[in-house]
Amino acid sequence: MKRILTSIVLVVVLAFASIVPTTFVQAKGDVSYEVEGGKLWFDSSNGEITWADEGVTSAVIPETINGVTVKSIYEWAFYKHTGLTSVTLPNTIKTIGRGAFQGCSSLKSITIPASVTTIEKGAFKNCPGLLDIRFEGNKNNISMKEAFDNWFNIGGDFSSSYKKGKYYKNLMKVKMTDNVRNNIINIAKSQYGYHEGSSNKDLSGKSKSTKNYTEYGYFHGNNPIKWCGEFAEWCLEMGGIPRSLLDDAYQNRISWEDTKYAGKGGKITIKKGDVCRVTHSSGGHMIVVVSLKKSGDTMTMEFRDGGDNDQVYHDTWKFNAKTGKGMGYYSEWKIQYFLTPDYDKLSFHTLNFDANGGSVKTKSRPISDGAVYAILPAATWSGHKFVGWFTEPEGGVQIKPYMPYGGGEDITLYAHWK
Repeated sequence: MKRILTSIVLVVVLAFASIVPTTFVQAKGDVSYEVEGGKLWFDSSNGEITWADEGVTSAVIPETINGVTVKSIYEWAFYKHTGLTSVTLPNTIKTIGRGAFQGCSSLKSITIPASVTTIEKGAFKNCPGLLDIRFEGNKNNISMKEAFDNWFNIGGDFSSSYKKGKYYKNLMKVKMTDNVRNNIINIAKSQYGYHEGSSNKDLSGKSKSTKNYTEYGYFHGNNPIKWCGEFAEWCLEMGGIPRSLLDDAYQNRISWEDTKYAGKGGKITIKKGDVCRVTHSSGGHMIVVVSLKKSGDTMTMEFRDGGDNDQVYHDTWKFNAKTGKGMGYYSEWKIQYFLTPDYDKLSFHTLNFDANGGSVKTKSRPISDGAVYAILPAATWSGHKFVGWFTEPEGGVQIKPYMPYGGGEDITLYAHWK
């Protein structure tokens, strides 16, 4: 049985940049097969689809080509094919290779034939439009975390224990706007006092455990972990920074000398919402910048962070403007680098909320391409129970906070009721 794999909206993940060269040339097979927009290339010696022409828009892959059974899709075969809208997979496919569909522009759903036993690392990584993933076989045989985005592995939602605590309630009060820097800081403030828990069932923030389990680590699939970085990245991603821009910021880290404050010819202004990495005697630490001011040779930074004392807190620290080395209580700290995502690359659309018979206070809000949905409002209707937000008035896919918004156009979500 053949199934349709429809359009994935592109968010290219630079985490794989070290694996895939900037100029990518894929070895082609010995046989070509005509599809819409170009050709597929097939290696008849092993039954692999090795590559698709850049112009391919739709591909119905047959069970056999030239009498040879199609067994696999080779790694990176459709990598960054931004015009691809649909692929039909035959039930003879056993393996989908590493990064095979990473970087495609416009697949929203996929049915994995029962014949598939292996989906390799990053095959569908960072595909924000891919909300509906269905298996004809046993998905337990597939490494979901490796093959798909982590949101799918955790169901796309906040943990059940986090939703029972006050920090979730605080987060739901944050008003999301197109000022992403403000979003980030307000989200960080909403979590002040959150304390790490003892397990993934203890993430409400009220625990007194010191076992490094947090909602922020849960989101990234990293629990238990020293979680300052997880908290900083969670704030940025929840605030509207798509993962691609955050990864790009890691690729283009800013030294202290690159900033205008250091007096060494630097031109970059660090602002609230950026992230600072410091080093100290026992390792390093990540903090979210709230403000940065210079007075003579002294810099004063207000920051929000998590994990250094087992909870989310805020403070200010002073450091030498020439060297980036801390003073006073934070004298062991020294700036290693800053992460400042390219906020100018954010592209916004409107996220509309249709109460579908009920009522909702938030009618619409901006959302940036590739960002997670994050804060979704609650709807009410007397005598009815609110189920959640869906892509269609009836049926459709349920949208949850940790799922990514594919982007490209305004979107309306519809309340469903019992």
